[in-house]
Amino acid sequence: MSRKKDSRRPAPQKGTPRPVAVFRFGEMSRRILTALFPAVAVVSGLYYTLPMEALIEETGLPLDAGYIPLVFARSLLEYGAYSFHATDMITSGALAPLQVLLLAGIGLFTSDGISASFVLGITSFAVMAALTFRLGLLLFPDRQWLAACAALVIALAPRLGSASVAGVPTMLFTALILASATAYFARRSVLFFLFAGLALWVKPDALLFLLAAILH
Repeated sequence: MSRKKDSRRPAPQKGTPRPVAVFRFGEMSRRILTALFPAVAVVSGLYYTLPMEALIEETGLPLDAGYIPLVFARSLLEYGAYSFHATDMITSGALAPLQVLLLAGIGLFTSDGISASFVLGITSFAVMAALTFRLGLLLFPDRQWLAACAALVIALAPRLGSASVAGVPTMLFTALILASATAYFARRSVLFFLFAGLALWVKPDALLFLLAAILH
């Protein structure tokens, strides 16, 4: 008599890693999510700015440090001097020169420095959310749901939403570091050095990231 074949699968041995289920977004889904996460970040930032008029009857920045780059930007626009006061000599007292230059650029279209600061901060926050998703796709190509979760957490983080309207260069610096990291893992060396160099114009801390990436 022939023996019956055992159709049961052999039990996995202890210590053997289970295969990870592959999950990848389609091209259309990636495009939609790339636009969705920045939109959520914009709404998160506006959540802190829109009620200001009703609550305190004016718009403003929560930190004194947020007004320093606005003063430098105004001096640059009105007097062509990179200084805190128009009568002072040119100084490097602003911690984030790139932020001052961008605020001055926005100031060409609006005389409201507070609104210019809000536009720069919220835009940087939106870029952060989009780049978090794109970087996640590069780091986890077979588990792309992790990229979506990370971007959603960033876009909905209350402290990041409030920081985007604080007038400090945190959002701009982080967006440039994420852009440089995305270019690094995408093997685009020119963009990597470009964004890392721009980040150095915001905070010298970017030098640590640059050296770590080069030595990696």
